[in-house]
Amino acid sequence: YGFRAGLSTVDAVKHVTRIAKDEMAKTNWKRKLCILITCDIKNAFNTANWREISEEMKNMGLDKQLVRSIESYLSDRKIVGEEFNKWMTGGVCQGSVVAPTLWNILYNSILNITVPEGVTLIAYADDLSVVITGKNEGEIELKANETTRLVTSWMREKKLTIAPEKSELIVLSGKKKCRPLNIEISGTRLIEKNQVKYLGVVLDKSLKFGPHLEYVIEKAGKTTKALSRIMPNVGGPGESKRRVLQTAAESVILYAAPVWHECLKIKKRRTQILRAQRPGTLRVCSGYRTISTDAAAVISGVIPLDLKLEERANTFLKNKQEKLAERERTIEKWQERWNTTDKGAWTRTLIKEIGPWTNRKFGEIDYYTTQILSGHGCFEHYKQRFKLSSEPNCRYCGDIDTAEHTMFQCPRWSGERVQLAQQITVNITKENLIAQMLEGKEKWESIYGFRAGLSTVDAVKHVTRIAKDEMAKTNWKRKLCILITCDIKNAFNTANWREISEEMKNMGLDKQLVRSIESYLSDRKIVGEEFNKWMTGGVCQGSVVAPTLWNILYNSILNITVPEGVTLIAYADDLSVVITGKNEGEIELKANETTRLVTSWMREKKLTIAPEKSELIVLSGKKKCRPLNIEISGTRLIEKNQVKYLGVVLDKSLKFGPHLEYVIEKAGKTTKALSRIMPNVGGPGESKRRVLQTAAESVILYAAPVWHECLKIKKRRTQILRAQRPGTLRVCSGYRTISTDAAAVISGVIPLDLKLEERANTFLKNKQEKLAERERTIEKWQERWNTTDKGAWTRTLIKEIGPWTNRKFGEIDYYTTQILSGHGCFEHYKQRFKLSSEPNCRYCGDIDTAEHTMFQCPRWSGERVQLAQQITVNITKENLIAQMLEGKEKWESIVGFIHRIMKTKIEDERISRLQEQNR
Repeated sequence: YGFRAGLSTVDAVKHVTRIAKDEMAKTNWKRKLCILITCDIKNAFNTANWREISEEMKNMGLDKQLVRSIESYLSDRKIVGEEFNKWMTGGVCQGSVVAPTLWNILYNSILNITVPEGVTLIAYADDLSVVITGKNEGEIELKANETTRLVTSWMREKKLTIAPEKSELIVLSGKKKCRPLNIEISGTRLIEKNQVKYLGVVLDKSLKFGPHLEYVIEKAGKTTKALSRIMPNVGGPGESKRRVLQTAAESVILYAAPVWHECLKIKKRRTQILRAQRPGTLRVCSGYRTISTDAAAVISGVIPLDLKLEERANTFLKNKQEKLAERERTIEKWQERWNTTDKGAWTRTLIKEIGPWTNRKFGEIDYYTTQILSGHGCFEHYKQRFKLSSEPNCRYCGDIDTAEHTMFQCPRWSGERVQLAQQITVNITKENLIAQMLEGKEKWESIYGFRAGLSTVDAVKHVTRIAKDEMAKTNWKRKLCILITCDIKNAFNTANWREISEEMKNMGLDKQLVRSIESYLSDRKIVGEEFNKWMTGGVCQGSVVAPTLWNILYNSILNITVPEGVTLIAYADDLSVVITGKNEGEIELKANETTRLVTSWMREKKLTIAPEKSELIVLSGKKKCRPLNIEISGTRLIEKNQVKYLGVVLDKSLKFGPHLEYVIEKAGKTTKALSRIMPNVGGPGESKRRVLQTAAESVILYAAPVWHECLKIKKRRTQILRAQRPGTLRVCSGYRTISTDAAAVISGVIPLDLKLEERANTFLKNKQEKLAERERTIEKWQERWNTTDKGAWTRTLIKEIGPWTNRKFGEIDYYTTQILSGHGCFEHYKQRFKLSSEPNCRYCGDIDTAEHTMFQCPRWSGERVQLAQQITVNITKENLIAQMLEGKEKWESIVGFIHRIMKTKIEDERISRLQEQNR
C-alpha cells in the first residue's frame, strides 16, 4: 500500500481489520481465531541493498537502459565525514524522489512468498503485518511460526533484518477465548499484547477502538492546549484563522476515521469526543467557558466531531460531488440535533438555521459578538447565576440585564440603535438579527462599525470633476476654477454639545431620541491627577456614535446660501470650497463672500478655521491668472502650485505628475523596509511575499479612479513600473539584473499601470464586472508580453500568462527563479556581467546557461531520468511550464529537481572558489 497513488495507511489498516471482522461476524462454531503480527525492520530504508534492488528490477523485466541508469545512480557513492569516509552499498535516501519506488521494487517480492493458507501479508512502506486465521491455537502457532521463518529467510536473503524485540502480537478474537500462543521470530518469543499501534491506529482485541479513541483524544488535547496560548479571547488571530488552527487538533482525531468511526455508536464515546472538541471550539468563537458545547459549535460554525467522523468515513474514496452531498446530509443531521437539544436556548432563538450561518462567505465572530450570541458575558443576570454579581439588574436602567436586554431594550444604547437602523434601513430584533447580518457584508460590518457608504475617492472626484469640466471647454467659454481647503482647529474635540442638540431638533428627529442623546452628552468631566474639568463639547474619536454626531452638527454647513458657481464639499472634518468665475475679480468676490459665510457659520457653531493651515490653488489648466486676494479671518491665503487634499496631491493642471512622484517616493520607503524581511534565500514564501508587496502597491493604487489618466504619458508608466520593480524582485527572489517584464511574469504580479487602469475601471462596479475587467487586464498584459524584447528566455518557457498566474498551487523561490529567468549561477550569465572569465560549464565544457543546466548538461542526467520516472515524461523547454501546471505533485517534483541541481551547483562553485583562494 505504501508509496502508491490512491492508496493510504487507511487502506492498509482496513485490510487488516476486515479479515478480523469477517471472522468475528461468524457464529461461534464457524468462527476461527485471528491474530496480527506487526514486524519491525531494523533501519529499513538505510540498509536496502543496491545489488538486490538491481536484481529485482531485472526479475521484473524492466527496460535494460533504465536498469543501467539506476545502477549507475546507485554506484560510486560514499559518505564523507570529518574523521573517515565510507563507501555506500545500500540505502534509499528518505526524501528523495526515486527512493519510494526503489524501496517498493525491493520489498514487493515479499508478497510473493508462498505462505500457508489463511495467512495474509500486508506491506506499507517499511511496515509488514501478518494476519493469520486458524481453527485453534495449534493451527495458528504452526502457520505463524512457518510464516515468520519464511519472512526471516526472505529478509536475510535481501540483506534486511527483523527486530523481534520491536515486533508485536495481538489476538483479534472478539469474545472468543484463546490460550497463550508460542510464536517466535529468530528464536525470540513474541509476547501477546492487549493492544498494538499499527500505522497510527490503536487496535484492541475486540476491535471496539476504545483505546484508540482515548489515545487520539489525549493527543488532540495536547495540541489544543498548545494552540490555546496563541488564541486569547481578546486579540490574536481572527475567527477564520482560529478555525484553521483548530483543524490541527481535529485532524489528529479524524485520522483513519473510516477504520474506527463505528465505535461512536456508543453514546458515551460520542460524549467523549465532543468533550475533547469543546476547548478548541470555544477558542474559535472566543467564548466564555460556560457556553454549552452545542451553542459553541453553532456560533463558531465548527461541525460536531462525531458527525464529521461519520461524514469522513462515508466519503472515503468518493468524488467531489458525492462529498458535497454528504456535507449537506451532515448539516441536516446537525440541524436536527440543534432543534431538539435543551442547551443554548438563547443562541437557538437567534440562530435558528445552521446552514446559512455556517455557509456565509463574510463576517467573523469575536469575543464581543459571541457574548451577545451566547448570552454568556458581561451581563449582570449571567454573572449572578455564576455568583460573580450580587444582583441581576442592569446598572443603567434597573431591568434584568441579559444579552437580549442589552442588545434590544436597554435605553442606554437607544442612540446607537437608531444610528444602526439608519445605516441598515431596518430596526433589529431578536427575530431578524441573524437574517440582517447574513444579508450582506455591508450590513454585517454595519452592525460592528456603522461605516458610511462613500469614500475619500468620491470627494476628490467631485472636486476634480468641476475643474475638469471647465478645462474641457474652449478658451473663450472656459471659466477660472479655484480650490480652497479649510482646516478646522481641533474639530472633533470642540464640537459643541448644545449645537448638536439644536441641529437634531432642527432635523425633526424623534424627541425621545433627542432627549436620550442629550442625556448621553451631559454631566461628563475629564478627571485628571491635578484638576477636574467639566466637558461641554467633543465627539470622542473611535466611539460608535461620534461620526453620526459630527455629521449632524456639520451637515448644515452645506445648507449655507453661497454665491452661484460655489460648491462646498465636506468629508469628515475637511471642508473644500470649489469656485468658478469668468475672471479674477469675480473669483475674489465669490471667494471672500463664501469664506465670510463659512467663518460666520463656524463661529455660530463654536468652531474655528485655522487660516494658516488652509490652502488655495488655481485649477486653471493653461489659462493664465493673476495673483488672487482671498482672505479667511483677515489672513490672506497664499496661492500654491499644488495642495494635498484627502491624500491626493492636486496640481494646477490636474496632470497628477506631483502626486505620482509623491506616492512613488512613499511606496519606495515601504518597499525598502519590507525588503529587509524578504531575503532571496529564506524568509517568507512567495504567497506571503506577494501579500507584503501589496502594502507598497496600495500606497500607489490609492484613489486610482481620480488620477489614473496621467499614465497615458509613457514616461509616467515607466516611472511607475520602475517603482514596482524592487518589490516584484523580492516576490520572486530574483537577481536584480532580471528585466522588469520578466520579473513581473515570474512573480505573477500584474504591472502597476495595468492594475491602476483596472482599479479605475472597476470603481463602484459589482463582483462580476470586476472579474471581467481582470480578464481584460490579463489580455493586455499578455499582448505586452508577446511584443516585448525583454526576458526572451522567460518568454520561451512561460508563453501564456493566464494559466501561470491563475494557478492554485506551487511557489517560486530563489532557485526556481534562476532557471525561469536565466539570471543566476550560470557561467554565461556571470561572464556577461564580468563575474566570470569564461562562459563554459565546469562539468562538461559547453556554454553554461539555464537551458544547458536544466535540459542538456550530462552532470544532471541521472536526476533527469529520476524526474522523468516521477512525472512519466521527459521535460523540455517546450513542455516544462505545462508539466509544472498539470498538478501539485508534478510541480513539487520539478521544483525538487531544480532545487537539487541548483543547490549542488552553487555549493560546487563555493568550494571551487575557496580552493582557488587557498592556492
